[in-house]
Amino acid sequence: MAVGALFVPACFHPNYDHPTCGSNGECPDGLRCSPQKVCEESVDASSICDPAGTFDTPVPLTGFNTANTEATSRLSTDELELYFSGTSGTVDSNLYKAQRSTTNQPFGAPIALAQVNTAGGEHDPSVSSDGLMLFFTSGRVSGEGFHLYVSARMSRVGEFGAVSEVANVNSATVTDNDIQPFVTADGQELWFASIRSGGLGGLDIYRAFWNGSNFANVAAITALITNADDEAPMLSADKLTVYLSSNRPGGKSGLDIWTAHRSTTSDGFPAPRLVPELNSSANDYVGWLSPDNCRMYFASNVAGTYDIYVVTRYPL
Repeated sequence: MAVGALFVPACFHPNYDHPTCGSNGECPDGLRCSPQKVCEESVDASSICDPAGTFDTPVPLTGFNTANTEATSRLSTDELELYFSGTSGTVDSNLYKAQRSTTNQPFGAPIALAQVNTAGGEHDPSVSSDGLMLFFTSGRVSGEGFHLYVSARMSRVGEFGAVSEVANVNSATVTDNDIQPFVTADGQELWFASIRSGGLGGLDIYRAFWNGSNFANVAAITALITNADDEAPMLSADKLTVYLSSNRPGGKSGLDIWTAHRSTTSDGFPAPRLVPELNSSANDYVGWLSPDNCRMYFASNVAGTYDIYVVTRYPL
């Protein structure tokens, strides 16, 4: 399999454009001109893992295999910030962040995102590649279902503050559930799962596109969904590989992790295949994939409560 340089967006924020390349392809130090003429970080091709490669045996993430619930793990692009949802002794689920100085160190103690959490329950955090936008699920409005929300901060050392619903994305039927948002590395697509009219049954996977001011044009990804529950979508940084959790026929048991790979971003995805080494007899939820395709973080309740696991594969 030929693998070229993997471009990872240097920055995304709805109110700011990525730096464009100069007339001769010039970019600031540390950035490279992408095929889209945008200055982005790049990963050396020799360090990229084959998306069809097999992962090693999953291991519990140090410090996140407790009697509490730790689920829906999503990381910053540099893998130094971990966002997850969990109970940590409370009745409802809240969002937490843990940090570390280097990727070969364990994460520190998690801290609740106090300005985001409510008594209604928060789940499924997904942070933009610049760390300034946090998308998540919340049931904060009494009498409604769960819906998608977003919060912003001015810098990575700041706190996420004011919260608002993600415009134009949530179901028009307020009792429907819209859950598990995932913002792609380039910030141009928001993937999520929803139970809404027009689906195939159960939870289905949807996608919305950034139009310059908000996400819009929500559509189901018909190649990836069935009449079972298809949920927790997550894309690789180059958007060529998608992972999802599903209880469709052919899995081990409960929700299992499936994947599909395409050759270009203009292609549709083929039918997903099972990822056997990531699945158990319990529920296994997709989390986050490192930009080099080599490390997957996911959640499973195979040990009785939901815990975060990490699994590794290696470059060709």
